[in-house]
Amino acid sequence: MIAGLGTTKLRGTKLAGFHFTFCERRLQSHPDAAIIGRDIGGTTMSEKKSAVIGKWRIFGSDLYEPHDLDVVEPAFIEFRADGAGQFKYICVDGDIDVGFSPNGADFDWQGFDEMDEVSGSGEANLGKDGILTITISRFMGDKATFKACRW
Repeated sequence: MIAGLGTTKLRGTKLAGFHFTFCERRLQSHPDAAIIGRDIGGTTMSEKKSAVIGKWRIFGSDLYEPHDLDVVEPAFIEFRADGAGQFKYICVDGDIDVGFSPNGADFDWQGFDEMDEVSGSGEANLGKDGILTITISRFMGDKATFKACRW
């Protein structure tokens, strides 16, 4: 329903210069966004690749001691080319919805911390030294920075 215009089919329709596609109950700005992942710069993953795609071993943090990160299992974050991924550290695990840039990513996440539901956002940036710097923020909560190397 568009303000007073009645029912309108938007799938595959261009309105005011935008192409609308519905996927997973979300409005996507690009018709292929649901398949290939959204992108920070508006370019789809079919047109370029990000250096952060893959699995990364988290080895350090500004909030947690290195030995605490691996309490349950080895800490990691994974970015998949389809725009999904996951991370785990200590007793926190989350599923992520990723947007890519050539050397980085931003993401929203939801998951659990010791059985409590938590959510937030984050970003990852690949340094020239090959170390991935990740910031994970919780909605109305902590913000932690992590360091990771390719697994």
